[in-house]
Amino acid sequence: AEAELFIRELIHADKGSFKDLLTSTESYVNAGLAEIYGLAGTFSETEFERVQLDPERRLGLFTRTGYLAHNAASVNPDPIHRGVFLATKMSCLGISAPPDDITPVPPQADDKTNREMVEAHTEDPETVCVQCHKPLINPYGFPFENYDAIGAWRDTDNGKPADAATEPFIDGQKVQVSNASELM
Repeated sequence: AEAELFIRELIHADKGSFKDLLTSTESYVNAGLAEIYGLAGTFSETEFERVQLDPERRLGLFTRTGYLAHNAASVNPDPIHRGVFLATKMSCLGISAPPDDITPVPPQADDKTNREMVEAHTEDPETVCVQCHKPLINPYGFPFENYDAIGAWRDTDNGKPADAATEPFIDGQKVQVSNASELM
């Protein structure tokens, strides 16, 4: 419902552009979303209210819970699916389907962050995975490491600082970003 209201306001009401879709801080929340977004105040459980979100943490559609939760595992964020979507749909990069015998990322270890687990699994030079993950997929997924599986902000992951810095290819060159807001 949040995404539908947001898009309707920007696109259908002719008040915004494609850039606004990626960078607007305006959104619509009910009590549950307000809690996830860390908003103070009283909100309805069922009705959505228009709000402004923190631009350091929430810019555009891809930093909202709908996208983030849809592209997550049940417990951890999923930088692979978040990255594939943005790389292929927003940056129009060609990424081949993974091999049929690909093994899933193992469960998070006690001493590693989600990002460290994904890097160890997908960026091992001895695997075929590294060809797509290191240059194309992971750089678009890692900027979202400050968001947990449902899209709530997190400063730490497994007791360590969440690392969202990376260098995705944008317009044919690597661009350094420190988080999802910078990527947007």
